[in-house]
Amino acid sequence: LARGTTHLAPSVSVSKIAHAIVETEGPIEFHVDGEPGLAHNRVEVRVLPKALKIRVAIRPLCGLL
Repeated sequence: LARGTTHLAPSVSVSKIAHAIVETEGPIEFHVDGEPGLAHNRVEVRVLPKALKIRVAIRPLCGLL
């Protein structure tokens, strides 16, 4: 995850979604903003359009690249 190459793993599929429900026959571990959680049988997620503001520098800061 940290390297940004998760999508290259053979068992990973990437899709753009607005809503998803993941159901299992047992507990399921998940992360929200890096915080781990545990659910029993079901996790429901929604993406809120424009809910996240991202700011970037016009040019890279010294020493970061």
